[in-house]
Amino acid sequence: MFSLRVTAPDGTSHTHALPSAQVGVGRDPTNAIVLEGVGVSSFHCMIELQAGVVLLKERGSRNGTWLNGKRLEEPTRLGEDDRFYVGPFLLQLTRMAPVPEARPEPEIDFSGSGPILRASAPHRRWRDTQAKLERYAEQWDREDRAPRLLLRDAELRGAKRWLASPPPSPADDAGRLVREFIDASAKAAARRGAMTAVLAVAGGAVVLAGAAAAIVFWPAPDPDAAPTADSGGAAATEGGQDERDAPVRDDDDDDDRPDDDDDDDGDDGDATPATDSDDSAVNGPIVHKVIPNETLDDIAKRYGVREDDIVRWNLINRDARLVEGTELRIETPTLRPLPQQRIEYEVEPGEGWVALAERFGIEISKLRSYNPELEEVAPGKTIVVWIDPKPYKPREPRQPIATLTLPETAQSIGSPNDGRLENGIQLPDNDAYTRKAPSIMYGAAYMIQNLHKAIVTFRQDVDFDGVVIVADMSKKLGGHFDPHKSHQAGRDVDIWLPTLKGVYKKKYLGDGRRETERRAMWYEVDWYATWGLARALIQTGSVEAIFLDLRLQPYVYNAAKNMGATKEELDAWIQYPRKHPAGILTHSADHLSHIHVRFKCAPYETQCKGHRGPPGD
Repeated sequence: MFSLRVTAPDGTSHTHALPSAQVGVGRDPTNAIVLEGVGVSSFHCMIELQAGVVLLKERGSRNGTWLNGKRLEEPTRLGEDDRFYVGPFLLQLTRMAPVPEARPEPEIDFSGSGPILRASAPHRRWRDTQAKLERYAEQWDREDRAPRLLLRDAELRGAKRWLASPPPSPADDAGRLVREFIDASAKAAARRGAMTAVLAVAGGAVVLAGAAAAIVFWPAPDPDAAPTADSGGAAATEGGQDERDAPVRDDDDDDDRPDDDDDDDGDDGDATPATDSDDSAVNGPIVHKVIPNETLDDIAKRYGVREDDIVRWNLINRDARLVEGTELRIETPTLRPLPQQRIEYEVEPGEGWVALAERFGIEISKLRSYNPELEEVAPGKTIVVWIDPKPYKPREPRQPIATLTLPETAQSIGSPNDGRLENGIQLPDNDAYTRKAPSIMYGAAYMIQNLHKAIVTFRQDVDFDGVVIVADMSKKLGGHFDPHKSHQAGRDVDIWLPTLKGVYKKKYLGDGRRETERRAMWYEVDWYATWGLARALIQTGSVEAIFLDLRLQPYVYNAAKNMGATKEELDAWIQYPRKHPAGILTHSADHLSHIHVRFKCAPYETQCKGHRGPPGD
């Protein structure tokens, strides 16, 4: 009698008896074996038993059934060593030992016997341990039985106890490879013990001889510890760090929020905001979400890891085509790019495939692959575009930075939330930025000078061709400015978050009314440009605070790292990953589509009052 062992992506394993001549596998609940996961079709494959022979058949699944590394094309006989994949699930045929015929024992009550529909906790633990050891043993075998992958200390002791314990049923067996793996681990441990004893004796002799020497035996690393990353994101595997797979944690359910790490239509990277200052928030694993037509090679290069590592961390079939939306865990990335961003764009009159590809700076073939259902585009149609943001370099050749000379009589009086503007100056027109509503764009001379300097400098330091929209500042005389609580003293300015190439349309400015404008959604924002702008503002030395919702700060933080910001600069300039207010770029709730920049009082503004508190707008 045969059974089927199914190993899930998280490493847990369960064994299913094959109760009938035909066993369906797929997502639909009518299947005998129901598997829920990305890449599993409703009716994926069929296992048939014919005169003691087990056949595997395809049922027209979209992503295919992969047997021993090859896509199944026709019914194929299965052997006990054969392995096949259904989506991310690994399936393996096993032979159940014949159950010995029970002798009548009237004095024993068998009323509780029968098929086990739900395993007990000890049985689950036995099978979970089996799945883990099988995974370790397979990796050890794949990598030429490398000694570094053998079990040590507590994990080896646990494996020996597991091997000595009775299996849940006759169908459960440790397997030859696992036994060899545990045996090799035990022999290696014995050799280490013998060497330790020899060195200890030698060390004692040295001490007795009066030599100034010491022999130090470092404790072995915890085998269950997940690989860590250093400050640069590189894998910390030196010194015996365990290189086997770390347990995979589940994502939380936060779709459709700026801090979404399940459904942001791209890999999440370090985009999930943390609420505490935790090194793992900025140096921990990354969850990558597969985009259309992406390959393992693409992903490996993206994070500076090997394809084999991705396969090992996620228990996937390296030969199977990756399915869009599949989440892959990158345990120890050496590179930390920003997430790929999914944009939905409404086609304008006169735009075809060529014009759209030029607009977004991508190949026509890629653009078409993102929209396979569209033969042609037409005005009003919505297309999907995937953009992989890259760090900017300075613009070449550099141009001289123009400076403004303004009268110091234009001064801020009082505080941003309770003040006024004396002799306010309107932000002058300039090609470096777009003024949204000039009639409400007045400020003190100190702010106007430094705002102008920052944006012009940004245009030199960052080769960004997009639009910088400067919005609400203060009224000509300052004072209350509905709906704002601040913006009263000529020291506050709202700047829309710059967008990725191709996203912005001039009509998004509206007709001057808030209800007709369209600001960028967080997933449309160019975070490298955002960081470049924030850096230019900070480096003027005139900015008191830049307010941005904490949920968006991880994008800015990682953009800053990728554009060369030092740890000291990150700590001084950006609040994330700290929960408490810190840095110049700091939290203010619901500032999701713009940064609110507050400038300091000028040295000559004797009636100006500083205020670092959130704007409350």
